[in-house]
This record gives sequence, structure tokens and C-alpha cells, in this order.
Amino acid sequence: MKTFAAITMALVCGASSILNAQSTTGVTIKDEENQTQFWIAQLPGGQFIIPLSKLVSVARQQYIVDGTMLVYELSIDTLGPSQTRIYFIEPITSNSAINAPKVITDRAKELVGSGSSRVSGGNIDINTIVSKNYPATTHSKTIEYRVGSLQELDAVQNSLVTAWQRGRGRSYSTEKKK
Repeated sequence: MKTFAAITMALVCGASSILNAQSTTGVTIKDEENQTQFWIAQLPGGQFIIPLSKLVSVARQQYIVDGTMLVYELSIDTLGPSQTRIYFIEPITSNSAINAPKVITDRAKELVGSGSSRVSGGNIDINTIVSKNYPATTHSKTIEYRVGSLQELDAVQNSLVTAWQRGRGRSYSTEKKK
């Protein structure tokens, strides 16, 4: 009887496909399948709801803004007129893994005549990273959200892509731990 109860509990928990995790920034991440054909996200700054049938692409990139901030951006393209971007911003300081103004200049000098194209321990490719100048490179008709950690951005992306690939709605939210 105990075995039957344990198996039943495991099946119920597994079938609900719920993920609850504590992020390193003290935020509880909740991600669960829902009974709709929508990805529903409660994000810092607002709520985003999209029918899975309207998703066109999900893309992830990183770039430097004004040589002072490293941006990790998740872009969600839909059949509608606007694009959604969810991002995490990491300030570039002298203690950062990449100090853009100095590292880019120093590394560019090293790259001349060498076969290497990586800086910052292989995390940033100087030949492909986008550098933006705010506000000249911002876009109209863009819905933007900012999350507090790279772990949260990863969780948002995983939730959205899981919903889209499986064709089943998901509800994603975060809550600050008190």
C-alpha cells in the first residue's frame, strides 16, 4: 500500500510539471504547465501573455552598451507589431570579468596577427559582440522587461522554449523572498 501511494504521488508530481527554485538573488522562481495555449509570465514590471501559435522566434544574445554595461537579452518575436525583450544587465567595473574600454583596446591589439578571437576567459568574442550606444540604438514598438539575475533570465527562456516546443501553455513567475 505504501508503494502504491509513493508511485501515485510521484506520478502526480511529475505530471504537473512544476518547477520551483530559489535563485541566487533571493527570488523564488515558479514555472508550471497550465491548461491554456498561452505562455503567461509575471515579470518584474508587468505581465506578458502570448499565444504559443503567435511565437515566431526566441533568440538570446549579449552585448555591451556604451562600454559600461554587459547586457544579456532574450528577444521574443511574434506575429504582432511589437517585439519583446527581457534582459539582465551587468555593470562593467574594474572587478568585472570584462572591463570593456580597457579590455577591448588591449585585446584588439593582441588579436592583430594572432589567431585568437576571445577575451574574458572565452566568454566574450570581440569579433561578434554588439556594442550599442543608448538611446541611439533603442527601438520603437519594443516591450521590455528586466530581470535581476542571469539565472532568472535562463529560467524565463527555459519556460518559454519548453512551452513552445511542447505546444502546452506555461505560467512563469518570480517572487522576492521576504
